[in-house]
Amino acid sequence: MGPASQAKRAWLNEREKETEMTVAELIEILEGCDPDAEVRMAEQPAWAFAYETRAAIPYRDSQGYDYVYLVEGNQIEYLDQRVSRLIGWSKNEEEEE
Repeated sequence: MGPASQAKRAWLNEREKETEMTVAELIEILEGCDPDAEVRMAEQPAWAFAYETRAAIPYRDSQGYDYVYLVEGNQIEYLDQRVSRLIGWSKNEEEEE
């Protein structure tokens, strides 16, 4: 597991019980990424798929709260098991033994 993957896994471990991510947290994670890397979405833990990200839409609601919506694109493939393990959706091979 490379340094970027370790940092992302550590971040996920810290936030395990939380459900919200802020723009600042997302920017921090993306700082170490290749700017030309494709942005994908992982969905459905029990039957995990990878999806394209079609758009990011900033939005302010009627009460003045700001949000960023990531818009799902086309389904690409089954989610790579290594990614599923990083997210915590499947066990490490060592844990299964």
